[in-house]
Amino acid sequence: MKGIMILKIGVSGKRQVEDCERRRVYEEIYYSIKELLIKHRTIDFIGYTALAEGADMIFAEVVTKEYFKPLQIVLPFDEVEYESDFTDSSKIILRNYIREHKVAKVVTEGKPADEARDEAYYAAGKALVDECDEMIFVWDGLKPEGKGGTADIIAYQALKAQDVLQNNASTLILLSNSDLLGKLQQEFKCSDMEAIRNATNYRRSWRWSIFFGFIVATCFAIKTGFYTESDKNAQFWFTFLEVFFAFAGFFTHYWASRKEWHENYLEERQRSEVLRILICYYSVGIPVKIRSLLDEGGSGRAAHTAKLIVSVNEAAELNAQSDKYVSRYFNEFVVRGLIDEQVNYHKRKIERMGAKHPQLEKANKVIGILFLINLLVHFSLIVGTRFEWEPLFAESIHHWAIFFTILFPALFASVEGVIYFNEWAVMTGHLKLTQQNLIEAKAQLLIGLDEISDDGAKDRLANTLNLTTSIMLNDNKNWMLIFESKEVGQRL
Repeated sequence: MKGIMILKIGVSGKRQVEDCERRRVYEEIYYSIKELLIKHRTIDFIGYTALAEGADMIFAEVVTKEYFKPLQIVLPFDEVEYESDFTDSSKIILRNYIREHKVAKVVTEGKPADEARDEAYYAAGKALVDECDEMIFVWDGLKPEGKGGTADIIAYQALKAQDVLQNNASTLILLSNSDLLGKLQQEFKCSDMEAIRNATNYRRSWRWSIFFGFIVATCFAIKTGFYTESDKNAQFWFTFLEVFFAFAGFFTHYWASRKEWHENYLEERQRSEVLRILICYYSVGIPVKIRSLLDEGGSGRAAHTAKLIVSVNEAAELNAQSDKYVSRYFNEFVVRGLIDEQVNYHKRKIERMGAKHPQLEKANKVIGILFLINLLVHFSLIVGTRFEWEPLFAESIHHWAIFFTILFPALFASVEGVIYFNEWAVMTGHLKLTQQNLIEAKAQLLIGLDEISDDGAKDRLANTLNLTTSIMLNDNKNWMLIFESKEVGQRL
């Protein structure tokens, strides 16, 4: 990639950065800029900022004091009017930066009307995105409180990039928040990590079980093919290894069952998907109406999830009754983000599976052919012995024939076990179908979206979110049926 001679790095961030987080935000901005310079193979850059209180000023401090680079300042309105939105201490900092650096653009001259004030902030944010090669966002994950907030600017840049997940021109620094969203995000993160941990342990357990079984068969094949009963020392050690690895396989399976890695994986995977969906419903202020979600109940964690759904619906009802600002572009960003995330997830899964299944099927065909050849050789030796004809190295060939007669079926069974537990063919089919359904849902969302009213856009987004939720839950159900069938097979 050809480097940019002078990189333009902009910032958009929350005004309220808690004292406990200022140092972390400062350091993350510093290292984000460092990574961007490496990415673009340059050491020269200009920092673009609106110099709002909070993240913008932290960015300005990093640019000027750590990298000793200039600032280009984009103001929503002229300096005098802009100062009315600052505290006394911040006004002094603002004046100093403006005096020392260049004001590149003033979006609105003079004093704007109250209703135009947020528009000016929004225009300033869009101007930063349009001008810069890279953007750094400092965000708490919440919807915008007013037009032109950080969430609006993030949505503007993401939608401008067409794919909200493959937007390579932005760096996101997340702030913590005590909102219901923060709770949902934290629980999702914990549940997702638990699902990954249990899935990893479960896969390792059956892979080791298959491996130990193959080692047992190999030891038996060596003992039977190459050592007679008179070789008591070899017979003892290979029998010992057979017993040892057989117990190792049994213990691995027993430990996996005792730890309930499979059951925990299915439970955590389902819960993390529900939480992922609830985050989107809460973020766009749409009530949950999907029957399978509303039926969440029972006791323990299921009851807790049901309470979270009630909280999300209560928040959506309050949001509908209030006159708070609703950003259709932020809501579109959230819904499209969920769809793109799921599409990319299924795409990666398909790519990772690749041609593994047909390759292993071919390997098993080769193993089967070699087994038949080995049987023919072994049979030929027996026939030759019957008619008192023995080829050169007949005894050695006989030992190897016995060895492979035992080994090839064990190897074939091991490969079949890997295919069975992974079920690549079935899973790939489900993945491709789900991916196609999600792509179609996104296409339906985007048809004429910019041309309809805000109310029409809200209804379209709600329908698309409900459709996406149904697709995700159905996909999750299919996966669970596949994995549950493996668990039944393993118990049998």
